[in-house]
Amino acid sequence: MTLQELEKIKEDNEITYNDLLQCIEWKNRRSEIIERDNNKCRNCGKTKTGKIFSGTKVIYLKLDKEAIENGENVVASEPVHLEVHHKYYVLNREPWNYKNDALLTVCRECHEDIHSKTKIEVYDEKMVTKLEFGVCSRCSGKGNLTEYNHIQGGVCFKCGGSGINIPFKYNGKK
Repeated sequence: MTLQELEKIKEDNEITYNDLLQCIEWKNRRSEIIERDNNKCRNCGKTKTGKIFSGTKVIYLKLDKEAIENGENVVASEPVHLEVHHKYYVLNREPWNYKNDALLTVCRECHEDIHSKTKIEVYDEKMVTKLEFGVCSRCSGKGNLTEYNHIQGGVCFKCGGSGINIPFKYNGKK
């Protein structure tokens, strides 16, 4: 669904950050960043995988153009899902409206690790002042709930993976 379609079915004050992460605008931006980073985690180097079925067996293939062109082994032992990490947040900014250098391709495991060990900065809308917010009460500041890894990688729906209570307010049609 596009942002425009979302605005038709929800009032501005009902739109959450997680709603925006489901929009095609974010999905396109996410794909652009993952492609920029050659389908690899910039932290550990794991390559994104796709899966194919061979009879009843599932085979995971690394989506690495260079390896495929060079005839290298592209079979992976496990699936690798890539995500895009925001190095910082700007209050009330849509997730796709960040500069390229603010976005980083990481695998799910590295993303969890970053959010569990690093405080992600949040700035005011003018990017002048760092804001301080309390730790998310749902995920205790981890940004991720491992027991829900099967649902959108376990990202905490309350804080959107930031680990902090950011009072997001969608600014509406601009």
